[in-house]
Amino acid sequence: MASWIRLLRRLVDEKKFLTGMGICIIALGLQGVLYAKSLPGQREHALIRNGAQNCSFDFIDPYRGWMSGNDYVAYNLPYNKTRIGNFSINFECISSADTKLIRAYTVARYDQQEQRWEADFSGLSESDRNLLAPVTKWLSVEAVNSSGFGALQDLVTGDPEIRSTSLGFCLLHPPVALCGSAPVVAIPFHDKVGVLPMVLKVIESIEFVDAPVENDNH
Repeated sequence: MASWIRLLRRLVDEKKFLTGMGICIIALGLQGVLYAKSLPGQREHALIRNGAQNCSFDFIDPYRGWMSGNDYVAYNLPYNKTRIGNFSINFECISSADTKLIRAYTVARYDQQEQRWEADFSGLSESDRNLLAPVTKWLSVEAVNSSGFGALQDLVTGDPEIRSTSLGFCLLHPPVALCGSAPVVAIPFHDKVGVLPMVLKVIESIEFVDAPVENDNH
């Protein structure tokens, strides 16, 4: 698997107009297990499987979203302000020791000795490094019983009015890490913040559950 996987996605509002396209660093082809529509503010359970790795966790859904496979999707957002009518988060469960995949999501590595995250563009060509470094920003992510790191990246090609910002993140809960990506969290031409606070609200509500529990509704 390549260290960086870029996915251009289109977001469409209720009138079916194009709202933006984004770079995304996600892993494709994983099997999911959860299919449900939430009630407002309901605490949901998810079990993300990837081979021998299982991430069992609860999260709060304030937006009446959907879980479909490994994806959470929220619709009917305040489009007029952000030009984003919906957002999605694709989850992947990996080993917390898989530094290569963690770097693919966060553009960073965790220094165990120093107990801190550091930017890490290794594995990229010099030209890609020069292109991505100026448009990448990092943020710490604190969930209920785990912590991690995230990377925001701005799209650098295409019409400036629809260039978007994507988010990649990982929450460490050894022996696993729950990583994910949100392809479009902002369209800076219209609103630099976008729906990032809404996306982070879901991520920061995540609570790992040590004993995986299947949801009887799925």
